[in-house]
Amino acid sequence: TSNESFLGSYVWEYNYDNYSKIHLAFLKGRAAIINKDQVVLKEQANFIRSQFEVAIANAALGYLGKWRTGTSDAARAHAIGEGAGFIYSLRFCKLNGANINFSDGILKELLVSPNGFWDITNEKVLSAENKIKAQFKIN
Repeated sequence: TSNESFLGSYVWEYNYDNYSKIHLAFLKGRAAIINKDQVVLKEQANFIRSQFEVAIANAALGYLGKWRTGTSDAARAHAIGEGAGFIYSLRFCKLNGANINFSDGILKELLVSPNGFWDITNEKVLSAENKIKAQFKIN
């Protein structure tokens, strides 16, 4: 377990393999600030941001998967609520080429329908997952 909170807890859960590398990048970035080394600072900042973007994409995928495996309406509602928040956040994942149109397109496909949440299907979820995986090069 982790004592992280907020986005750090999602990085821990959804990008655990790179968690120690992210921590090291924060330390190197801090040293670069002190040493006024703009090259290393930018390098570390880009690495940290790219890894946070991967964690956000993986969190979106994780909650979409939880929607699919949910055994009650409450579980599925919770999963799609969290998932929609992470899909919305993909608009800020510019290092991976995502933008407003990308996240809005997925959200519209999932949620814009006469019955909203009740019209979500496995096919819509699979389409959203495939688009996220392709954009972020996730297997």
